[in-house]
Amino acid sequence: MYKININPESGYIYAHVTGKESLENSWAYWREIAAACAEHGFSKVLVEDYLEGEISTLDVHTFGKEFTKKTGIPLGTKIASVSLPKKLPEQQFAETVAVNWAGVNVKVFTDINEAKKWLLA
Repeated sequence: MYKININPESGYIYAHVTGKESLENSWAYWREIAAACAEHGFSKVLVEDYLEGEISTLDVHTFGKEFTKKTGIPLGTKIASVSLPKKLPEQQFAETVAVNWAGVNVKVFTDINEAKKWLLA
């Protein structure tokens, strides 16, 4: 299970996610974010992903590769993802796969201020 709070901010969607890490939870919460982007007409997302636990390398690869198809996030959406430092290697791998396989404009951070700066640049 997971809990998500989604708020439209000035020019982007902000989401804060907590709960258990799983591929299914990741698909589900990103579909909620996609719906909020469509509802508000935004193409920028700032997400704080604080899901706990680990998923397999294969699941991380699958997530990055199939991100736009499984979530409904349109290509061209700019995504700044903030994660716990201990999750950074996993998140960076997902970022690399999403950028290279799915053409997603995403960058992973551990500092929310750096994430906002990049997102709004």
